[in-house]
Amino acid sequence: FAPEAKVQAVMPINPQNAETQRARWEFGRFPLLKKYSSVLLKEAVKKKSFKIFDSFIELITPAFVNLSLFTFAMLIINMLLTSLDVLTTNTFLLLWILLFALQLFYVLGGLYLSNADINAYKALWYAPKYILWKLILYVKVLSKGHTKLWIRTARESASH
Repeated sequence: FAPEAKVQAVMPINPQNAETQRARWEFGRFPLLKKYSSVLLKEAVKKKSFKIFDSFIELITPAFVNLSLFTFAMLIINMLLTSLDVLTTNTFLLLWILLFALQLFYVLGGLYLSNADINAYKALWYAPKYILWKLILYVKVLSKGHTKLWIRTARESASH
């Protein structure tokens, strides 16, 4: 992170105009996963290469926000099933709570260890909105089907 960095780019003002670009970013890794994950794993084993294995792990590891969303969803599902007496034990619920707490600790610990300023902590208030946006994007793309066509992102003029 470099707080002194400045980026100048024409960005869409209307969020709907950026939807295709965001879908490309989110789903662009799946063809890479399909094409290279087995190749990387085979090569890592064949060459006994930790570097290649590390590339394999990097490729197959989902984004942290996706892992957190899955954990939170499982926590909610387990709370619901426990409250309806479908689950007779709280073991899974406690494990999901523990995992979610560890994920929070991971984020907060990283901010603390990097001596992040207060603005970085304040930015965490946007996390639920970001997670909801990703969830909606995934639902839209998965329900409509992801196109392989590259659709240019509409940009508004800089005069706005």
